[in-house]
Amino acid sequence: MAERNYIDIEGMQKRVDEKDRKQSEEFRASLQAQTDQTIEEQNKMQELFAKAVQSEHDEAEKKRAAEIEAEKSKAVADVEAKYENKGVISEATKKRDEAYRKMLKNL
Repeated sequence: MAERNYIDIEGMQKRVDEKDRKQSEEFRASLQAQTDQTIEEQNKMQELFAKAVQSEHDEAEKKRAAEIEAEKSKAVADVEAKYENKGVISEATKKRDEAYRKMLKNL
């Protein structure tokens, strides 16, 4: 009987196609994993940036509130000093005078 020496082109093509398909799937999977990791890192960076901005905003609000309170105290003290000089006794002076009276009674 004669030997048949032929090349199985269809079988070779199927193996090559299958190998290409597997490589393509592996490449897509690795690319998707990289994309997912990049997105996760970006989200973390955005969270950190948002926290930093919020912290800065909160600090500015606290500073503003403290400055407003200081200005109010200064304004009240200025008005009271102005009227103290004109002979009008302020609540703080009345309380201090009352405290002195009680202290003198106890002596």
